[in-house]
Amino acid sequence: MGSISALSESTIKRILSINTPFFEFGVVNSWKSLLPLIGVCRTWRRIGLPLVYKDVFIDNTNHASIGCVQWRTNVNLILANNLVHLVKNLYIDLNDHSCMCLFLSNANKTFGFDDHRWANVEMLTVKYYENMFIDKVATIGDERQKRMAPQMKAFADAIVKNMPGITRLKLSTFKRNSLGDIFSNTLANSFASQLYLIKSLKAISFTVPRLGANITHLNLWLNPNSEQLLPLINAESLHCIHLFAVPACFSWKYFYSESSEDGCINFRNLMHLRLEFTEESNDIDYCGCRPPTTESDECTKFRVLFPKLEHLRIDNSPRSSDIFYDNEYPEHLKRIEINYSIGAMEMLRQSNIKSFDNFEFYSHFIHLDDEDIFYRSTNHFFGSETHKSNSRMTLNGLQFELDVRRLEWPMLTELLIFGSCEYQTMYALIEKLPLLGKIAVGDLSFNNIPETKLLMGPDPQHAVPQRYLETKIQQIHIFNTSGSQCYSSLGANCIQYLLLQMRSVCELSAYDCDWLNLPEFVHQYKGWFPHLGKIVVNL
Repeated sequence: MGSISALSESTIKRILSINTPFFEFGVVNSWKSLLPLIGVCRTWRRIGLPLVYKDVFIDNTNHASIGCVQWRTNVNLILANNLVHLVKNLYIDLNDHSCMCLFLSNANKTFGFDDHRWANVEMLTVKYYENMFIDKVATIGDERQKRMAPQMKAFADAIVKNMPGITRLKLSTFKRNSLGDIFSNTLANSFASQLYLIKSLKAISFTVPRLGANITHLNLWLNPNSEQLLPLINAESLHCIHLFAVPACFSWKYFYSESSEDGCINFRNLMHLRLEFTEESNDIDYCGCRPPTTESDECTKFRVLFPKLEHLRIDNSPRSSDIFYDNEYPEHLKRIEINYSIGAMEMLRQSNIKSFDNFEFYSHFIHLDDEDIFYRSTNHFFGSETHKSNSRMTLNGLQFELDVRRLEWPMLTELLIFGSCEYQTMYALIEKLPLLGKIAVGDLSFNNIPETKLLMGPDPQHAVPQRYLETKIQQIHIFNTSGSQCYSSLGANCIQYLLLQMRSVCELSAYDCDWLNLPEFVHQYKGWFPHLGKIVVNL
């Protein structure tokens, strides 16, 4: 039998790569488990060192009960072995004020900035959260942050000086955190020209005129009150855009280049696009935003191309259709998700998108004035011509009764209705939607329900339904029941008779609905109707 050291270098590297997990916060023990791999032999050590020591972490372990403020880190081990040149990724997770104070006071010593230059670090990930949810605590937190501000600025400047090769930034902190402002703004603006990826859960105030030409991933919360919402960005290099707190009058002008064709912006490599607009009530005071009818806004209309887009998500509504004015998408997308915006549904209905694999729509308070738009847009996206494999619709707070006669949703696979829904409406939906696999109703109302021939009794064989429903529904969820015939035997019989008609159902969840007598019904009738035996009833 050959020695393990006799394996080829490519095989050893493959073994080590498989056992090197994708590093995330809180997996210090996983990193420690890699150390024995580089102790197998000299060959394994030589090949494994770059894999094991590419990640540096600083993770606080604050034990308030014993008054101990500490952090875990492998920085000392790396410095002691002179392995700084192997480090590619730096992770800092300090979610405690005392720990952050101690860390900032010793940052230069911790990293050995006086003697070492971390020139090969490419990615910096920082998480800093301090509990400031209570007003009193928030006031104290503000004072703490003012005192720490000079130290935080000095640490950010030290990173810029000693880690000049950073091309990926991932920054996470509370929105109300002035230390986060100092740190995020310093790093983002200092490295702007060389970034491939920037992700920040706190709005950044950009002072640079543009980001680097090689930016591929943009994941930002916007600050509408800053003098510059975004710097100029190269549209052609981007693969992924996630923008949050987007002003309702947002324009694509930040992605426009004078070298492009007149009025044309081409996101030629973009595959993921998510735009989360602010709610209208929070968007009134947005700096520089005016109603789209003004003359100055006419120049913000661009022809925008998304030739490789695969995933599209829109949350809330833009103030006008200008952002969708002349957009061209692929005819087929892998996934579309629209939340809280029937307007975005209607805008995309008029686009060149013809089909998709997955579609999800979540509505919230669709007004009576938008009833026609609702049926027109949902019939388009859940109709037979779109050829999707999975589609989900959540209806929350419709301001009008759902008219089953007006809807055409033959491709809908999952329907959730939060709010009141009459039993007859639910029955009609089940009957009309052939691909529906799951239906959930927030409040199933029993009013003026029809008589059924099913009565709980000693002769279940006489309860054969007049016809079975051709349906694929496997799950039914009922969260509440109401109505004049709620708690009546007739109401219970309706649900029981429905189960007899649906041979596809595997699970029925009816919360606080003991009056339906479903366990007794299933037990008594499953001998004559075998499909009842596979139904799991949750009450």
